[in-house]
Amino acid sequence: MSPDTKVYPSPLPALVLAAGITTLLGFATRSI
Repeated sequence: MSPDTKVYPSPLPALVLAAGITTLLGFATRSI
């Protein structure tokens, strides 16, 4: 097992974070 797999076990967390950030940015731009 390479250390990379331990740091990034799956791309799902990154996708969830990206989706959350994009949605937050979208709401912020809408409110402004």
